[in-house]
Amino acid sequence: QIPYSLCVWATGTKIQPLAKKIASRFPDQDNQLALVVDPTLKLIGSNNIYAVGDCATIDQKSIWQKWESIFEETDLNKDGVIDINELNILLDKIGKQYPAFCEVKRRSNELFKKLDVDNDGSLQAAEFQNLLKQLDHSLTRFPSTASTAVQQGAYLGEHFNKDHYLDPNTSHFFKYKHIGGYEYVGAEDGLVKRGSKGSAIFTGIGADWMWMKAYYSTLV
Repeated sequence: QIPYSLCVWATGTKIQPLAKKIASRFPDQDNQLALVVDPTLKLIGSNNIYAVGDCATIDQKSIWQKWESIFEETDLNKDGVIDINELNILLDKIGKQYPAFCEVKRRSNELFKKLDVDNDGSLQAAEFQNLLKQLDHSLTRFPSTASTAVQQGAYLGEHFNKDHYLDPNTSHFFKYKHIGGYEYVGAEDGLVKRGSKGSAIFTGIGADWMWMKAYYSTLV
């Protein structure tokens, strides 16, 4: 035991050294946090390397390349610029398809101020394009959770066992099922929804039991 008055837990936000080394050998690997894979979880640029879990992300077809149509759709009042409210509406919408964007919304004000170069309280077309480009290269498509890795592992097992990987035109793609993002913060506080700013969803012994049941069920 180590006596302490304040414990700060800081988890890494950089790509793993091994994944970074692998990515450096493939020119199409341009994500800053993970290896980019296709819908079958095969590494982009490789014929026989697969990656799952938080070291990998499925290719998002470069959303920033579609910035013009996204800009027009996001500009709800058609004034030619994007304000912070319009940006949050966009992040809510994208978050339904890409759950990782839910985390981006938590710091949307920070991102908005950083990219609002001329400090006019809105994003011009070029500033908005830069925003999408940064998001595309610095996010992973799915949450970095055990649930994601378990689903991907089960998918790959079926993909290999049924020889889908032998078909270059296979349509047997990984489909992610989002079951929520919750964190266990002790029996007193219970289960807390990630991004809820501390609002307890379940508390007490029931929350403790629910979490342990969900946790151990994944180990069987």
